[in-house]
Amino acid sequence: MVMENNHIPGENRLKAILKKKKQSDKAKVSLLHERALPAKESKFLEINMDRLHPKLSSYLESVGFNFWTHQSDAIENILDGRNVVISTSTASGKTMCYLIPILNSILESGLVNTTFLVYPLKALAQDQFQKIRRIFAALDIPQRYIGVYDADTAIDDKRRIRNECKIVITNPYGLHMYLGNHRLWKKFLEHVHYIVFDEVHVYTGVFGSNVALLMRRIKRIANAYGKNPQWIFCSATIGNPRELAEKLTGLPFILVDDDGSNTSEKYFWLWNPAYNKETDQRISYHHDSRELFQYFIQHGLQTLMFTQSRKMAELQAKWAINYFRGTRHEGRIMPYRAGYPARTRRKLEKQLRERSLIGISATSALELGIDIGSLDAVIISGFPGSMMSLWQQAGRCGRGKGKSIVVFCAGSDALDQYYINHPQMFFKKNHESAIISLENPYILRGHLACAVKERPIGDSELLFFGPRAHPVMRDMLAEGIIHRIGNKFFYAKDDFPAEKIPLNAIPTESYQVFQVDRQRRRYLTSETEDRVFSTLHEGAIFLFMAETFKVISLDLDEKVVSLKREEVNYYTEPYYDTSVIPLVERDNGEKVPARRRSSLVPALVRERGEGLEPLEIHYGNVTVEKRYTKYVEKKISDGSTMSQHPLHLPRTKFNTKGVFIIIPNDIHVALLEQGSKKLGGGIHAIEHGIIALFPQHVFCSRWDVGGVSITLDPLFNRPVIYLYDSFPGGIGLVEKAKDVMLSLLGDTLEIIKSCTCQADTGCPSCVQSPKCGNGNDPISKSSAETIIEMLLQLEYTSPRYFKPRPSGHR
Repeated sequence: MVMENNHIPGENRLKAILKKKKQSDKAKVSLLHERALPAKESKFLEINMDRLHPKLSSYLESVGFNFWTHQSDAIENILDGRNVVISTSTASGKTMCYLIPILNSILESGLVNTTFLVYPLKALAQDQFQKIRRIFAALDIPQRYIGVYDADTAIDDKRRIRNECKIVITNPYGLHMYLGNHRLWKKFLEHVHYIVFDEVHVYTGVFGSNVALLMRRIKRIANAYGKNPQWIFCSATIGNPRELAEKLTGLPFILVDDDGSNTSEKYFWLWNPAYNKETDQRISYHHDSRELFQYFIQHGLQTLMFTQSRKMAELQAKWAINYFRGTRHEGRIMPYRAGYPARTRRKLEKQLRERSLIGISATSALELGIDIGSLDAVIISGFPGSMMSLWQQAGRCGRGKGKSIVVFCAGSDALDQYYINHPQMFFKKNHESAIISLENPYILRGHLACAVKERPIGDSELLFFGPRAHPVMRDMLAEGIIHRIGNKFFYAKDDFPAEKIPLNAIPTESYQVFQVDRQRRRYLTSETEDRVFSTLHEGAIFLFMAETFKVISLDLDEKVVSLKREEVNYYTEPYYDTSVIPLVERDNGEKVPARRRSSLVPALVRERGEGLEPLEIHYGNVTVEKRYTKYVEKKISDGSTMSQHPLHLPRTKFNTKGVFIIIPNDIHVALLEQGSKKLGGGIHAIEHGIIALFPQHVFCSRWDVGGVSITLDPLFNRPVIYLYDSFPGGIGLVEKAKDVMLSLLGDTLEIIKSCTCQADTGCPSCVQSPKCGNGNDPISKSSAETIIEMLLQLEYTSPRYFKPRPSGHR
């Protein structure tokens, strides 16, 4: 097959393919919106070549390298000695922004200066390693001066890399462990000039909070060797790149975000699977994604589909492979995901670049900065969790000279449906803000222990670790984890604390999970206490490595779960009760339950009119208690309940940060006239809606936020909707959202009104949550609409709504 424009479909041919597909799906009304994104021309800006080492400037001139504006801006600022964060689109050449200054530093120093290059994924590290080696060869820099240092590196190679290499490529997990033996890195650290972190947008939430403290540990060790290195960050286009960079390191940064790279014209489809009135739900987006994938491949478009899970990446590839068996495309379709051997992933990436593969279904593992060439089409199957990720994935096509197509195929989740029905919001490209916290005591405690182990800490250094460092150190001192000599703190244990501190989680009680078979035990994994209580209680069905196991015992004292391999036709689902208690902080720092409403100060008060109680939104410390009450067995085939069983487990409890919306008394009284179930169902629906739309404003997963609605809260004597960070200590999610809570209420109203489901109990596209501890009961869409319209003092739009009483109900 001959392709136009360097193997990219020409405009007329692509239009013909798309027109044919639109006509074939017209009856489904699946294509809700189409937009042509215009091409963007390159913007170039030369740098002063006299600032570069002659060998480097000669190389750049020999290859005819032209600098895009953001590359020139970044390089000049780095050469001026500033910390720089570069935030531009996918495939915009961010690597050269830091690689040119690094190479210049090595050459100017006579092959002495060193650099850490830190990537979040091993695949990225290997991809960049090969690129840099080729440039080393062109500059006559010995290949032994660059190395990848991670868990896969041989022991002898590690020793050589530490002592010889000028560029060490690694990952944050490795650095977390290596700092404890920093004396082995003495030669490298004495000459470290740059520290580069690529893809810093992934450092958000718990992961980002851990990495922020890790970066402070790195800086502290570098300072101990007399070096104050420059920091260079590269990021996708998030809402707060400079703020994130400065919070991660505690240092000032220059932001470079004027993207000078080019893109070709791109068609963008918003695709919503057809609604089936008989089942009162939409056709599965997996079905429509599969048909689009196969259609584009059939018409010769090299297509990448992004899926939301490893399992679905495998399934979509398998369906397409079977569909094209015996055709010219047989053998040209593959899946791609994390977990494959590095050699397999490199081979797939090479086949994509060379176009020997025409179709690939992948997880977000192909979203990050791996060079895979320019594609004809990208299908985004389900909202990937953030607009940042969505535009990263969309940016995988359209880098050539020809046209390209991106299809966002929406799932039934409320956030998917919000964006699919609000194209003006979708194309605004308002990227979410990344959130990290330096105040979570659980995270801070672990990294302070690591820092003291690495090098004794003085009182004056503690402030660098955030405002909570002093009280956390006092607690550790009282517990004997550290001891004090003079004005310095020393580690008092014989262990290696970094081994106990996961970067992707908050340290909690851990349970060991074993498979028991004929009196033999095989270790499978470790899980947190909350996950054990929810998915590994006695009788639960547990999925691990695509195999099903049944829990035969849970030992709470020994913290051991025993499983047996068993094939079943059902799955289990837990039910639980949650309570949230607002806390007040005493002068000594102790947090205790609030006894009086007057002890809590609202974060927001919104007047609602004469004679009406104002809307109060509070923010502060809360205790979350959860009690698992029962579990149900449901058929895999249709989800129907087979049986239910009681659970007798201890309560789980943790302190975190919460936002609480107090429902005014006039609304409370008006809703009670319709019955307590209407009131409870209304606030329950609002709670679900807000949580589902939470990631629209804050860079997180909906599972990072919890909630509970109470029809009569004992403290406020009002109905209350509580939202809270699902992590002990909190990580700043609801704190960020408290300022946009009115917008979240308005968006929740919009998603409820726009949903086509007929039942008042709603559906997953509006107010039902797939992980509701009460089985989405009670839920009332109509009451939720009424409550929000009354809260925001909007005009009532449906005759079924009653008018609120204007006064006398304070």
